[in-house]
This record gives sequence, structure tokens and C-alpha cells, in this order.
Amino acid sequence: MKAVHRLAQVTAAVAFLLIIAGALVTSTGSSLAIPDWPLAYGHLIPPMHGGIPFEWGHRVMAGIVTLLTFFLAGLIWRVEKRGRVKLLAAAAAGGIVVQAIFGGMTVLLRLPPELSIAHACLGPIVFCLLVSLAQTTSVWYADPATVIATPSSAAFKKTGWIFAGVVFLQILWGAIIRHMGQAVGLHILWAFVVLGVTVFVLVKSYRPVKIPQLSRPALLLVHLVPLQFILGFISLKILFSSTFNPGFGAAAALTAAHVAVGDLILATTVIWLLRTYKTR
Repeated sequence: MKAVHRLAQVTAAVAFLLIIAGALVTSTGSSLAIPDWPLAYGHLIPPMHGGIPFEWGHRVMAGIVTLLTFFLAGLIWRVEKRGRVKLLAAAAAGGIVVQAIFGGMTVLLRLPPELSIAHACLGPIVFCLLVSLAQTTSVWYADPATVIATPSSAAFKKTGWIFAGVVFLQILWGAIIRHMGQAVGLHILWAFVVLGVTVFVLVKSYRPVKIPQLSRPALLLVHLVPLQFILGFISLKILFSSTFNPGFGAAAALTAAHVAVGDLILATTVIWLLRTYKTR
């Protein structure tokens, strides 16, 4: 099982790099640098100029994550006894296929906003499924004897689901801004909702007693959310600046970082949620 856990960790880490690569494609305006799919200008390796390295690199990373996910899912179905973990693996494998199709269609259909938004939102979901596999295949989590003592198990689980939903909606509003230039006000307002829920989860993880297994991811969120506020402010200022010009540089790096940290917040939220299922 340790080998499965290590593979799950590696797959989740590479998927996070894929998210960064995808964010850089959008931030640098390279989404249509390669106008065909699955080949690139009719070749496996296209000439590298302009935005092609970003788009082609993103496709290569996607291929690597796909292979790793399928291998991981097959291994889990072979050695894992827990039905829920098998379902997570199947969902990750299915999600990566759908995400690849969405990615190809966005290119072939010339970036329709609705499909681009769906592609931008499915990526974090697949990433969270892989993070979930990394968590659930750990020795600590897989041990049936592991129990987290809490005042109310049901209340913690409910909080976790609400928290994950709130953070995912924020990612949705961000995708709408990036691909349609709309929902800016809602995105800003919802950021304060995310902040409020983060503080609530932190307090719940520490009172009436400190719960180390829950307080650790909650404390990480307390650092990530303010960082995301700063990156979000800078990203919006850059995106709606009259001098904004897509291309690789500090602007593209900062907006890509904003996307990546948002997905990292969602993944950390999912870890907190998963750990509530070990509460009693």
C-alpha cells in the first residue's frame, strides 16, 4: 500500500504542475497557439515559437498526468479493498478523460466561453480527486483503528461539505472572469465569504479542544487565503488595466499563481473534509 500512496502523491503533484501550465496558457494568451488537436500543426512536436511552447507543454503535461492517473486507478482497483477508494480512482480516471476531451474541443471550437469555463472548473475537480487518493491511501487514513475524537462528527462533515462548495464557487466565478470578463463583483464579494468560512473552520478545529488532524490543514488555509487575496487584487488590476498585454512576464506569472493557489485552497479544503470522515 505504501507504493500506491507514493504513486498517488506523485500523480497529485504532477497534476498541480499541470494546473500551473494550464493557467500559464491562458495568462500568456497562448490558448490557440496550436490550432489543431490532438496533433500540433500535424506533428507530434511542433516548431517552438511564440506561445506554442506553453500550449504544447500543457498538452505534454496532460498526457503524463493521464498515464499516471490510469496506472494509479488500475493499481488501486487491483489491491484496494475499500469500495469508496475504488470509486474515487474510477472518478479520477473518468474525469481526466472528460477533461482531455474538453481541452481538445476548446481548441477545435475556438475557445467557446462556456466550454472554456467547464474545462477550467473540471481541472480542479480532477486535481482534488487525485489529492483525495493521496490522502485515503496513506497508512494513517487506511487504518480502520484511526479515529479522530470530536464533539459532533456529523456537524464536522456538514461543515466540510459546505466549505468545499463555497471554495469551488469562488473558482467558478474566477473562471467566468478569465473567459468572459464577467462576475467580477461577485468574485470579490465571495472572497470575503471564503475568508469567513475559513476562520470558522479554524475555530472549529481548535475549540472546544484542538484537533491536530483538522487544525493542520485549517492553519494552512489561514495562510493560503490571505495570499490569495493579495494575488487576486494584483490579478484583477492587471487583467483590467488599459495597458494589459498578454505575454509571458510578471503579469502572466502572477495571474497563473492566483489560479494555482485557488486550486490549492480547494484541495486543502477537501483534505479537511476527508479527515472529518475519520471523526467519531
